[in-house]
Amino acid sequence: MTVTSPRPPSPPTRRQLLALAAAAAALAAGALLLGVLTKPGQIADAELASLIQETVPAPARRVLNDLARPLLPYLLAPLATLLFLRGLVRRQWRSCLAAAAALPAIPVSIWLRDEVVRRPDFGVPGYDWNTFPSTHATVGFVVLAAVAILWPWQPGRLGRGLAGLALAAGLVIAVGNVAWYAHRPVDVLGSLGLVTTPVLLTLGLTLGALVRPTRGTPVRKVTNGVA
Repeated sequence: MTVTSPRPPSPPTRRQLLALAAAAAALAAGALLLGVLTKPGQIADAELASLIQETVPAPARRVLNDLARPLLPYLLAPLATLLFLRGLVRRQWRSCLAAAAALPAIPVSIWLRDEVVRRPDFGVPGYDWNTFPSTHATVGFVVLAAVAILWPWQPGRLGRGLAGLALAAGLVIAVGNVAWYAHRPVDVLGSLGLVTTPVLLTLGLTLGALVRPTRGTPVRKVTNGVA
């Protein structure tokens, strides 16, 4: 009896990556236009924040806050830097460009929060000032995205375990910025959209380009993920 190992999943096509980028942009825009600028959105946002803060015990919420603001970003930033330098040495231009594409989300996040967004007062309980988007969440998602893009992923149990840790880190960044009253959920969703949009857009637009050829191997043109 011959046992065949399962085939690895196919990489996403250009169309799929660009569709995901559009969905991420819609997430950021929807968080602002619906969650911040409308009364029903503010109410739903406040209810979700209360659910998180009332469901998770206070000690766990404090730990999540300390991890997300800013322990995890501080721990991941040196790793992301080392992986980026490794990518440059190995001429992994596409991955390095995609990781770098997330960096402008940090100043854009500060600019939106401090200069652009004006939160209307609909009488919904919460902060009296604008907190959209979350800069701490933006920084966390930027370094996590860089690590996820540049990490030398390998198939198997170890790769799946590391992927699970990356997802858990993203969840900690998201929940930790809400759990101890620092931000609203829509702030974190806006940050997530701001970071993932340029990353996915860059990955989609550079698919088949900026590939380091192997010596002695003819370069093949790749279109929509198909060589």
